[in-house]
Amino acid sequence: MYVTETLTYAVASVVTGYVLGFAANQALAAAGFLPSAYVLNYASAFVVIALAVLIASALAASLYPSMVAATMITPSLERRWKPPTKPRGDTWTIPIPVRFPSREEALGSLLYIYEYFTGMGKERPYFIVREANPPSRASPAVRALVALAPYELGVTQEALIQLLADEIRKVYTFSLKLTRLTGSRSVWEANSYYFIDDVRKQALMWRTLPPEKRSEYVKKVLGA
Repeated sequence: MYVTETLTYAVASVVTGYVLGFAANQALAAAGFLPSAYVLNYASAFVVIALAVLIASALAASLYPSMVAATMITPSLERRWKPPTKPRGDTWTIPIPVRFPSREEALGSLLYIYEYFTGMGKERPYFIVREANPPSRASPAVRALVALAPYELGVTQEALIQLLADEIRKVYTFSLKLTRLTGSRSVWEANSYYFIDDVRKQALMWRTLPPEKRSEYVKKVLGA
């Protein structure tokens, strides 16, 4: 994102500077501030080289911030997020890396995740959500029945996304508990990653919603 944004600004700035320079030279020549023998070669190869050097310099300056930002998102040498826990038998409990200042906002985020898994996220390339139960004030959790690809192997699991209170930090967070119901354990362990990562991404997407949209989810779940 940093590199793309830098390239966009660099190209726009170079083109704008070139046009403004051309117009300024024309105005100075017309006003007699430049010698009559002064000839401007706007198609010179040196102009192209200078513009290319400016763009390359801007891109080079964006490489370090891009690397720092990537490290902050996934703080390791690996660019792929991995669950911090391993399955125990047929159950797998994974902490979701999100924090909420209030129980009401956490409930709203749970409802947001529920609507995703009953809408756009119901059928994904690696899993299908066959059924899901919404959260409520009395039951702060989303329970879902999930089938994992390849579906002909018959691997299914129960997913429970539940709200947890961190009494020490005075914040609320999520925990995802998976329970294998049918199918091969090795396939279940290997292919559950895509569902876990989808839950994590949707929980993080909550912060990208406008404040008024988040308030709508909170009001809706508190009225349930």
